[in-house]
Amino acid sequence: MATKKRFFALLAGMSIVAVLGVTSPGRASDVDRLLDLLVKKRVLSQEEATAFREEAKKDQEAKFDPAGVAKPLEKDVKEAASNHAQAIVEKQSPTAEKKDHPVTGASKIKLSGWAQTRMTNGASATNSLSTLELRRARLAVDGNLTSKTAYRVQIDAVRSPVLLDARVDHTFSRYAKVTVGQFKTPFSQENLTTARDMAPIERSLVGLSLVPGRDTGNNGRDIGAQLGGSVTRSDGRPLFDYAVGVFNGSGINRRDDNRRKDAATRLVVHPLSGLSMGGSYYNGESGLTYISRERAGVEFAYARDHYSLRGEYIWGHDGAVRKYGWYSQFAYRFRPQWEALARFDNYEPNLNAGQDVTNTYLVGVNWYLNKHVKLQTNYGLVDEESRSDLTNLFLSQVQFQF
Repeated sequence: MATKKRFFALLAGMSIVAVLGVTSPGRASDVDRLLDLLVKKRVLSQEEATAFREEAKKDQEAKFDPAGVAKPLEKDVKEAASNHAQAIVEKQSPTAEKKDHPVTGASKIKLSGWAQTRMTNGASATNSLSTLELRRARLAVDGNLTSKTAYRVQIDAVRSPVLLDARVDHTFSRYAKVTVGQFKTPFSQENLTTARDMAPIERSLVGLSLVPGRDTGNNGRDIGAQLGGSVTRSDGRPLFDYAVGVFNGSGINRRDDNRRKDAATRLVVHPLSGLSMGGSYYNGESGLTYISRERAGVEFAYARDHYSLRGEYIWGHDGAVRKYGWYSQFAYRFRPQWEALARFDNYEPNLNAGQDVTNTYLVGVNWYLNKHVKLQTNYGLVDEESRSDLTNLFLSQVQFQF
C-alpha cells in the first residue's frame, strides 16, 4: 500500500510539473484544484499537497518573475537602442561634416572675411563731426585651380562698387608669376597693405591723395595684367621683389575710357634682415581728352623685434597740376597685446598754388584681444595752411576677422 501511494504521489508530482510547464500565472487555480482532488482521493496527504504548492509557487515565481523577465528584455532593448542610435550617428556623420563646411567647389577653397565698425569725432573752430559707421565688411574666397594656378575673389558689402578683387595667378617659377583680372596696382607699400593689417585706423593723406586708384576712390585697384616675382638668396632670405603691369586706368569694374593703357612698376630690395627699400612708377592718361597722369614714389621699411619704422615720398602730376607728399610712421609693441604708434604726413596738392599744405599729426593705441579681434584708438591734429585753427580728430574702431 505504501508503494502504491508513493507511485501515485510521484505521478501527481509529474502531473503538476507538466501543468506548470504549460500554464501561466493566471491559471494557478487549476493546480490548487488538482491538489485538492488528490488529497480528497487520499493519494496525497495534506502535508504533501502543501509541500507541492510551495514548490510549485517557487517554480512559478522563478519562471514568471517580472524582474527576472524584465532584466534580459531591458538589456536587449538597451542594446538594440544603442545599435540603432549608432547607425543614426553614422548615417548623419557625412551630413554633419557638410554643415561644418557648407561651401564647396570643384577644388578646395578658403573662405575668409572681416569687418570694421568705426566712430569718428572731429572738431574745429568752425565745424564738428560725430558719427558711427560700418567702414568695411569684406568676404573673400581663395583657392587653387591647379598646383600652379590660384584665384581670389573679394567683395565689400558696404562700399560701392561691391566687387574688389577678381584675379587669377599663374606661377611659372618662384621668380615669375602672372596675374590677370582686377587687383591692386603695384604702387606704394601702404597701398599694398590691407586695411585689416594696418597699425593706424586710416591711411595717410598722402596715400589717399596720390596713389593711383586711391586718388580716384577705387581702393587702389584696376583691371589689368601683371608680371611679378621674388628673388631670394642662397640661404632663403629675400633679395628683391618686382612687379610690372598694364591697366585700364579707369578704376574697378570699369572699361577703359580711352585707347591708352596705363603702366605701373615697383621694385623693392632687401639689403639687410628686416630692412626694405624700393620705388614705384606709374604713367598713364585719363579720359577722352587724354589728361596725363604720372606718379613716382620711394619707400622704406624697417622692422625689428617689437618695433617698426616706415615711410614714403610720392610725387605726381595730373595735367599741369604738380603735387607731392610724404609720411613717416613708427609703431612699438610694448606688450604682447598692446601697440603704440605715431605718424606724421605732409601733403601739397598743388605746387603752383600757395597756402594749401596740410600737415597731420597722429598718435594711437591698438589692443589685440586675440587673433580675431582688434580695438584701435587714434587721435590726430590736422593743420591746414589755409585755416587759422587746428582740426581735432578722434577715431576708434573695432575689427573682427575669421
